[in-house]
Amino acid sequence: MPAATWAAFQRALTRWEREKIHPATALRNTAGVVIPLAAATLVGQSSAGLVMAIGALNVAYSDGADPYPIRARRMLLSSFFVSLAVLAGGLAGRMHAAAALAATVWAFGAGIIVVLGSTAADLGTISLVTLVVFAARPLSANHAAIAALLAFSGGLLQTVLSLFFCRVSRYEEYSGVMAGVFDQLSRLARVSTAPGTAPLATAEFTAARDVLRAQNRDHGPHAEMFGALLSQAERMRLALITLARLHRRLGRDIEAASAVCQLDQFLDAAAQVTDAIRKNLANSSAIHPDLLMTAAEAAAERMREIGVDRLSNFSSAAARDIALLMDSLNGQFRAALRMVDAKVLVEPDAGKHPFQEHSLIRSRLETLRANLSFQSIGFRHAVRLAACILAGEAISTAVDWQRSYWVPMTIAIVLKPDFLSTFSRGALRLAGTFAGLIVATAIYRVAPTSTFTDIVVVGLFTLILRWWGPANYGLLSLAISAIVVGLIAGTGVAPRSVILLRGMNTAIGGVIAMLAYIIWPTWERAHVAENLARLLDAYRAYLRGIRASNEFELDRVRQAARVARTNAVASADRLSAEPATSPRLVQITAEMLASSHDFIYAAMSMESALPEKLCQESLSAFLNHVDLMLYFVGATLRGLNPDQHHVYDLREHYRDLATCLAANNLNHSLLQVEADRITNSLNTLRDQVLEWKRQVPHLVTY
Repeated sequence: MPAATWAAFQRALTRWEREKIHPATALRNTAGVVIPLAAATLVGQSSAGLVMAIGALNVAYSDGADPYPIRARRMLLSSFFVSLAVLAGGLAGRMHAAAALAATVWAFGAGIIVVLGSTAADLGTISLVTLVVFAARPLSANHAAIAALLAFSGGLLQTVLSLFFCRVSRYEEYSGVMAGVFDQLSRLARVSTAPGTAPLATAEFTAARDVLRAQNRDHGPHAEMFGALLSQAERMRLALITLARLHRRLGRDIEAASAVCQLDQFLDAAAQVTDAIRKNLANSSAIHPDLLMTAAEAAAERMREIGVDRLSNFSSAAARDIALLMDSLNGQFRAALRMVDAKVLVEPDAGKHPFQEHSLIRSRLETLRANLSFQSIGFRHAVRLAACILAGEAISTAVDWQRSYWVPMTIAIVLKPDFLSTFSRGALRLAGTFAGLIVATAIYRVAPTSTFTDIVVVGLFTLILRWWGPANYGLLSLAISAIVVGLIAGTGVAPRSVILLRGMNTAIGGVIAMLAYIIWPTWERAHVAENLARLLDAYRAYLRGIRASNEFELDRVRQAARVARTNAVASADRLSAEPATSPRLVQITAEMLASSHDFIYAAMSMESALPEKLCQESLSAFLNHVDLMLYFVGATLRGLNPDQHHVYDLREHYRDLATCLAANNLNHSLLQVEADRITNSLNTLRDQVLEWKRQVPHLVTY
């Protein structure tokens, strides 16, 4: 195994994601599982309590710390699909063939919806596991319907507990999200991002957009304020990134020390202003940033007063652009401060909501339809998962073992679309399962066998599962094993018989899942090019949005570009972890990503310069050719051979633009500098893609 693959595998095994630990969530989820168990035991209906607890446990995975409208919809949807899986499994379980068919069809659906995101993928896995479990317990139509209703009730209880213990208003929760955005802006004002790296705060702005979309039917003044505030934050981020680039320019001129000093003072004031906004959003405390704004405005005024005579032509142009950006930022700071101080949006044009979602269901259906091809990772995963579940069902039917449904259940949990997740989860699943069985064995040897002991075991390990389990999958697997032992013990089955059979069946299921991936793998190296091409498509759309000056469209394409960039970076990370991947291919992929980062930095900075009224014809010709270059590079990554006649002309178009700018005394302006950087980054990216193509001439597309 290559060193990079082994290192990535070790990181996956030992990963401890502290940010996923939420004690409050763990406590209420534990209550949601224990309450139906205890209540049903008191009234002599332990079987009903068991089904409700299973529903609550499965829906607990959909709980979280995000705003409650999003959380409520997700948990209710999870409750519905879990209850539907209980119904389908109970009805199909009366015939082995029907059970196998239902599990196989459900597995394909659970596999294909991974293309809709992690939330959909988790829901698919949970509902598939539920169907497999209940298909092993054949029920009459009446009893299956009752079991489904009980499972839904357990999920509903979990949802109610989640909302009951989250009694802050939705606007306070949105305030927390926006506070995170301004915290990143404050950091951005203090830290200069290194060239070749992705822009800072991408994750925070993406999360904020997702959260605000949840209020698509809310047009109240508070909701509008958050939308407008995020729009101001977008502009602040753009200006701060551009100022960081101009700071590096001025730093190369020893005569520009005074200008650099003023810029440093302004950035320090900007960091304090954005931090003050963050504190107001996080704590709802009054802020008095007058002194901070005075310092920022004074720095902008002094930058203008430095004058052309005291600087070289190069630095003089930079100083002028910096002063304009400072003025723009000061205006954005004042607008944001007014909004957070008033707690509502008072601008007269606030009636239009920029985050309304149109045809969301249609969009998701189109995404699914577009992935119905063996060239899609999601489709290949769906076929592989369905085939493995069918094999697992066949094994569980053929062998005369109790609890043999753990074979397909383990397959559903372990098998993932990518190599690293499948094998790291497989290893952790097996290790965690055996550790959990050992712990459960020890508990039942020491503690007396009773209903109280069963409930305590389930409650204790549910708490561990939801408190520390999200931080490490091995610990999660340990907790699940102990919970299953406790739940089944509550039905009167001796824990010792459960422990041995669960360990054996889990091992078989884990081995089947990993062997299936070895036999028919989905290698990231066959898909990383498409992910990079989609990133360039998103950047083309962003550049067109800038030129169109349509604020709603620009918000949309910004978000799409962030998602595409996140996907491309994740794809490159998975590529580096795959065995038998050429080190040079990994290196070229990283270089292409770095060039794309350089391009988007320059494009974002150019957005500030596009209002320039001069040289519009030359600028339009240059941007048209940039669009053509992005298309060419993306098409080449997809294995096409587009017309290359104009590919090497981008520098010529840049020279035409630079000549026009110089004739209008705009030499060394922000527009010229960023156009030059766009040219350099795209020409570099073009050469890297052509080398990449030479490195993988026989690479299949699936």
